[in-house]
Amino acid sequence: MMKKEQVITLTWISLSALVGMALVVYATVLGPGVGGDATIYITSAKNLLAGNGLGWTEVDGSFRLLPYTPPFYPLMLSAVGLVFSDITTGARWLNVILFGATTFLLSWSFYRATRQPLLTGVLSGLLATSPVIVGVQVWAMSESVFLFTGFAGMLLLLKHFDCPRWRTLCGSAALIGLAFLARYIGVAFLLAGGLALLLMRRSGSENSPRRAGFRLSWQALREAFVFGLIAALPALIWIIIDYSLTGTVSSRSGQPADAYWSRFLEMGPALQKIFLFWLLPDSVINRLPGLLQTILTLLAVAAFVGLFVLLVKRAHPGMPAYRMAVVFGLFAVVYLIVLAGVQVFTYPPVTLAARMLSPVHMAALVLVFVLLHLLMKVLAPGSHAVAVVVSLAVLALLGTYALRGALVARDYHNNGIGYNAVEWRTSSTVEVLKKLPPEVPVISNEVTAVMYLTGRPAYALQEIYQEQPLETFTAYGEGDDTAQKVFREAGGALVLFKNALHDDFAMYGDRVDERIDALQRGLYLYYESEEGVIYFYDRPAFLEPEPCD
Repeated sequence: MMKKEQVITLTWISLSALVGMALVVYATVLGPGVGGDATIYITSAKNLLAGNGLGWTEVDGSFRLLPYTPPFYPLMLSAVGLVFSDITTGARWLNVILFGATTFLLSWSFYRATRQPLLTGVLSGLLATSPVIVGVQVWAMSESVFLFTGFAGMLLLLKHFDCPRWRTLCGSAALIGLAFLARYIGVAFLLAGGLALLLMRRSGSENSPRRAGFRLSWQALREAFVFGLIAALPALIWIIIDYSLTGTVSSRSGQPADAYWSRFLEMGPALQKIFLFWLLPDSVINRLPGLLQTILTLLAVAAFVGLFVLLVKRAHPGMPAYRMAVVFGLFAVVYLIVLAGVQVFTYPPVTLAARMLSPVHMAALVLVFVLLHLLMKVLAPGSHAVAVVVSLAVLALLGTYALRGALVARDYHNNGIGYNAVEWRTSSTVEVLKKLPPEVPVISNEVTAVMYLTGRPAYALQEIYQEQPLETFTAYGEGDDTAQKVFREAGGALVLFKNALHDDFAMYGDRVDERIDALQRGLYLYYESEEGVIYFYDRPAFLEPEPCD
């Protein structure tokens, strides 16, 4: 029978999970966020349900196997599409359910490892209201599935350390295999789990004589091999299929060697901005001088790493909290290393934003609270003063996160997200585009927006898609790539959405406006509004003949 403390803690965790779910429901009242990747997922799922295969149809009518991503998430959307008539709506509710489940699992597992009801309650509230996590869960993206399967797998691995069973180990590997099949960077869960199995001691309890916390044995090697094989097999099968049909893996190629160092240096400012957002709202960060931002980031990271090393060295290896700290710490480090490798050595580069670091953010939240537990139990056992300070600090953090998470949800509720935002839903340019004859090819700087909002495939502007700046600024249609030939010779429509143009042509620096003006020079203006413009190379044939003078 559960004790009163357990019942209260379980109730609080459940309420926190429900609050997080409610925030996502409220934020996505106009629909979940849909951007480039989400369009690929949703379109591929629709095509699979229609019997056309897992991918999308290119402008020239050819079929393209699902690009950039492994198949698990669009496969789930296809399954959801059997229940919901609209896959986008199904993606919304899938996110809601998995967000609640992930919050509950992490919080309850933390309580089982620490028996700290106050810390558990605050942690569950932070996981449910974090502006980072809420900001991720409102998008029709693979993160919901990735976070649930990956962390559920790691929690099962921790259970295996507590009570070794082959079925527990295989279950952990299967879940992590699904995370890997949802996102390629899920290999970080696999590597972290394998390292934990190779190095960390399973046996012993908190009350047993202290022994070294790490080991390497034939048993460990056997377990790590089985774990790695099960976890890697689904993704490896997909990689073989992808490479045999497309000649690439994830539609990526190698980065030129002369770009390695510059790509690496670009990571610093991007990661700093993300880490600071975990601590402070943008309104505060933007008021801080750049040097102060860097100092705060370095101090926070140094303090965190120092406390981690100190507490792990002082804690008993038999403590469940010790094992949780090591496993989650391993995952965070491995994930960052894998991300850095992808960013430096492959093309196109990864967009380093809060979404990409959300798994590390979630792991870091759990890890911080594990360290606070170890601080009170190992360094200051029974200290009333330390307990009070820790309690006040975590409650203050909960208050700021709850407020920031609520503000994020309110903003999304009012304005919408991505292609489901009000500005896209009310776009007159999109409405005019929908009315163009179906045989008219489309070229655009927002290919996925055109696909999602109109159902029409479109050619991309190769100049910005391939990041190949021109030395001589010419009007669109004067080049020799396929899209410009279609525009010039086949009566294609050039659809430019103004809100993205400056970012698209940012590679030209202070000559952005000059390039945008030259791009449109001499073209036939078919339609223009505040948010978009449609051009043809010549007056389109489907228009009525101009009256004679």
